[in-house]
Amino acid sequence: MFVERSAGRIRRARAVFLVLGALPFLALVAWAVHRGSATHRDELRDRWQRAVGLGLAIEAVEHPRPGVTRARGVSVVSPTGSRIAMAPVVEVEAAADEDRLRFESVQVDAALAAVLGDLGREWLRRDARHPRSCVIDVAHVGWSGGDAAADAAASPRPLRIECVARGMARAVRVTRPGAAEDVLRVVRTVVAGADGADRESYEVEVALDEAVPLAVVAGLAGMRDDVTTVAGDSAVVAGRCSAASDESGWHGEANGRVLGIDLARCVAPLGARGGGAARAEIDHLAWQDGRLVDARGRFDVGAGWIDAAFADRLTLALGCRPAQAPPQDGERRFDAAGFEARIEGGRVVVTAPSGTPRALAIAAGVVVIDEPAAAVPFERLAWVLSPPSADFVPAGGAGAWLMTIQPRGDGRESPRPAGPTARGGGRGF
Repeated sequence: MFVERSAGRIRRARAVFLVLGALPFLALVAWAVHRGSATHRDELRDRWQRAVGLGLAIEAVEHPRPGVTRARGVSVVSPTGSRIAMAPVVEVEAAADEDRLRFESVQVDAALAAVLGDLGREWLRRDARHPRSCVIDVAHVGWSGGDAAADAAASPRPLRIECVARGMARAVRVTRPGAAEDVLRVVRTVVAGADGADRESYEVEVALDEAVPLAVVAGLAGMRDDVTTVAGDSAVVAGRCSAASDESGWHGEANGRVLGIDLARCVAPLGARGGGAARAEIDHLAWQDGRLVDARGRFDVGAGWIDAAFADRLTLALGCRPAQAPPQDGERRFDAAGFEARIEGGRVVVTAPSGTPRALAIAAGVVVIDEPAAAVPFERLAWVLSPPSADFVPAGGAGAWLMTIQPRGDGRESPRPAGPTARGGGRGF
């Protein structure tokens, strides 16, 4: 029996077979080409830019395994087009309820720290825009600036940043894998009040056992310009801080040390000149409702100098006797200087450093600035720390900020400036 064959039917069957077999292959090839194209790279860059709110530049994109995107040559770009930071390799993995980022190495300077601080505060406060948790692992973190930069380059420091959301609480935690304690932890909690309005509170824990550039820490805290203007770019800081906020304000305590302070930068905002390297050690610092409760520490300077006008200003404010050594070319030079200070009864007790014969500054065995005979009121310190051009004291500068945190040792409310201060924008602690 013969089976009827039709050439047209055979051609149609072959065409259907080829189409059904070729289309998936062609689609897979087109998808692979798109995933490796500049268009896909730009789409991915735009999506990441919207997520972080920063400009990004990406050289290449890879997909090593399902759910993982690897970007090479990633740069963070400022609105002016300058590069803030650069990461050779970044891997992004999207899990069910969190995003995981892995970096091979990151060099952190003050500018990048300021960006990271802004991103952390944005994530804590805008939960509607950032509903997902995030984990960031960095294999090697280096510091730029300060004496800590060389140490960081010599010994790789892994770092982990966790942004965790749980109900009405959100937290950012920075840890070093293998370390016993957190480097930084910030928790924001929102509680509904009786009047229906939401009230937020914060808890902050900082533990820096190894010195970190002060400019980096100030950048994270949003105080980069204020701090570097006073301390200089080479200062490093180590210490611990525990603080919390509620409806009445901030309260907490801290201790630590700041090394490599540039004395010239330190006195410049006061309209004075000087030179030398200084260090500050805080044995204990405590504040309640945004005002100082206790402070004990010391400030030491090696060989250096300050202008004679500022030295006279110091001796007058602190109640010291006139200096025994005459100024040289309008300058007061010293071989060593420093003081210890503590708060007692709402006043400041300033004494010479331990082992120094009642002198705050000494040169060739001769007293340049002697020890005050009595405790110093906060108003006098505010006068010293106010700019000479101020119409009245404290009208601005660090002196005005100092009055906003004055301890209530005598039970009276201390005066406040009429408007925002020149430094700190009216902030307390």
